Amino acid sequence: MEIMASLGWILCLASVLILYGFSPYFLNAEEAQSLMARNQGSILATWISGLYSIVLGGGYGHVQVSRGANLFYRAAGSSDVSRMVAISLACTTPLVICGGVTFLLLTLSNLIWGKGVWVSFVSVFQFSLLFYLPFLACCFLSVGVGARISSGAGAIAGLTVFVAGSFLPPLLSIAAAVGPAWMETLWALLPHFYAMDWSPAVIYMWDPAEWVQFGSLFFYGTCWAVFLFVVGSVLFYSSPSQNE
Repeated sequence: MEIMASLGWILCLASVLILYGFSPYFLNAEEAQSLMARNQGSILATWISGLYSIVLGGGYGHVQVSRGANLFYRAAGSSDVSRMVAISLACTTPLVICGGVTFLLLTLSNLIWGKGVWVSFVSVFQFSLLFYLPFLACCFLSVGVGARISSGAGAIAGLTVFVAGSFLPPLLSIAAAVGPAWMETLWALLPHFYAMDWSPAVIYMWDPAEWVQFGSLFFYGTCWAVFLFVVGSVLFYSSPSQNE
């Protein structure tokens, strides 16, 4: 209720609609490319809403301590793990709202482009699930660190893992061939969130991927979500009951 009462998700949603409507004019796209520009604009705004959700995770994780919520719910016998999951899911509300609208807009673009209803739905559905998982995983971490340390630390931790997993592995793969051995080790240990970014597929309105390929990436993202969920849960469980 508190997240929905704020203006953050409204601004994110407005950005999705504005960029979908006016991206062709911002990017000076030709007529044949206008739909692709609209798709790109809506995805960019949704990506920003995902970053905003991670920041919310750090803030609302710390709120559990600063407002004495830990003390109240623990005294009432409420499970820390279930509460941490509920907070993490709630913090992804802006992403879910913007992602849902973007899902409809991308499907509309596919239909205008001449794709069938089922093909359009499946391709956008595959993209949406893979798009959501890394943000959810980082929200788990952000909430846990926020509750254990501070809201700023939670936001930084979640954003750092997301950005590192999205941009660092491709750069390391280039340098690892001629660099020291630790680069290969770091490359292997980092989350490869970039592989789950199927934005080009929906921007250029490709056909759906094979379910085996999609399933393997979805399983990989789920494993990272579980791992960061465990880390976040341990940190959340060890957070103080109140801020004295």
